[in-house]
Amino acid sequence: LEVKPFLEVHGLWSSWFEEEGRSVFLQTINLLKNHLKKLHEIVFLGRAFFVDQFEYDPQAVEKYLSFSEEPSNIGVLCDAIEELRQSYASLEAFDLEQTEKLLRQIVQAHGLKTGAFIGAVRVALTGKSVAPGIFEVIIILGKKRTVERLERLLRFLQ
Repeated sequence: LEVKPFLEVHGLWSSWFEEEGRSVFLQTINLLKNHLKKLHEIVFLGRAFFVDQFEYDPQAVEKYLSFSEEPSNIGVLCDAIEELRQSYASLEAFDLEQTEKLLRQIVQAHGLKTGAFIGAVRVALTGKSVAPGIFEVIIILGKKRTVERLERLLRFLQ
């Protein structure tokens, strides 16, 4: 728990991480550790894993959610995000295989570019344009938080 002091200083620490949430906390640290150059970067990179209130990085919004050149694409993105939200909410087996399969089906059905759609989902879930693998992020966040964050993105886009 070397990261605890960094998380505490920034209001990101919860006693839950030492108790019933320890397993999820350790999985999160394991997922993030390869992306950290220095321990204190956990605050920036991991914020969205430790708290539900976080800002979307303006550069990530510009890259994946701004359609100034083709405004009609925002509707397509919203439809796809809503379909993903509903699909994830109704999934019984919320696992790596099923979440990836559904996302890829939705990308194909809406004629989207996989990388661009995954980028938009990454912004929804982490607020960033760069994060660990999206499907691992989805599983660590869990069904409830993933669905809530997709909903939040839809409100942001409308």
